[in-house]
Amino acid sequence: MRKSRSFLGTRHNDGKFGPHIDLDDEKITSLIRLFDNENNQKRYHFPDLSPVINVVYNQIQAGFDKQLNAIHHMVKQEQEQAFVRELAVKYELLFDQWNYASSVEDDQKKLSQWDDVVKMSRELLIHLRDNMPDRVPLKDWNYDLADRLEQTGRMYTESLLFIIYARAAYEDSSLGRDPTLLKYCNQLKDKVRAQLTGDAEIKLMLCARFHRPEDYYRVWQLCGRKNQSDADATLLKHIEEIRPERVDDPHAFYSSYSSNVQDAYCRKLETPRYTDSQWEVLYVLWNIYHRACQLEDFLEALRENSNEVDFSHTPESRESMEYLLNQLTIQS
Repeated sequence: MRKSRSFLGTRHNDGKFGPHIDLDDEKITSLIRLFDNENNQKRYHFPDLSPVINVVYNQIQAGFDKQLNAIHHMVKQEQEQAFVRELAVKYELLFDQWNYASSVEDDQKKLSQWDDVVKMSRELLIHLRDNMPDRVPLKDWNYDLADRLEQTGRMYTESLLFIIYARAAYEDSSLGRDPTLLKYCNQLKDKVRAQLTGDAEIKLMLCARFHRPEDYYRVWQLCGRKNQSDADATLLKHIEEIRPERVDDPHAFYSSYSSNVQDAYCRKLETPRYTDSQWEVLYVLWNIYHRACQLEDFLEALRENSNEVDFSHTPESRESMEYLLNQLTIQS
């Protein structure tokens, strides 16, 4: 099984955006993994996702409140308000259905309720996918775009958590073999990558490489490069394609006619520097992409170890998850 860390959060406690690599929210998704259970005949224990879902639920509700307050200052106030409220209603119904299914005790009655959770999650997930902001030119990246992307991406991954949780309750033995979950992860990654198409890709890579090296790995990952060497090769190819210009040297008059005379050429390389608001969008995009990758790793681990996973949601497993979440709060 591949060891992986996950990340589902994207905001500081005071509401400000990243960089998120050191945020407590980043640590939340590290709990979305299979836990070793050496004292049990089965080697791994499926995590009780209830506490995590509740934490992200509170984050999403806060996001809705912020969106609705901001919409009052927008031109298309009524239209935007109606859309956000519709989304909020769909999410609230889904969250309530999940709580309802969790509370039913009769096993036969539970199955239909968990099936409804899956259906409602898929409907909301596709709605979110289709309404995620289309490609925005790099020059127009701003805090408002970062906010909309963050809320949409957070709800998308939360919907995936609902499906994973409900599928495990409905029929745990087939969860790891469900291809739709990986499909949804890939669709989210495609939506993120679409923001970096065209010249945005090479410009962001140049900016990161020369002006923000600490963020370079985020950019080349979003641009689909396998490693830094691959990313460096892309930049080298870009530089090679720049037209070389001969450096004027009055002492090398014959250099154009003789290879024995030393001369020099230069290439004009423009390395843009982007604003903090543009980098906030990049951070949010990377975090959404990273969440999707970590959920893929989690699903892959389930598939590889399907016969060694204990799916029973014991009080101990919930207490263990709540304890870890509380530790994150204390550390902050």
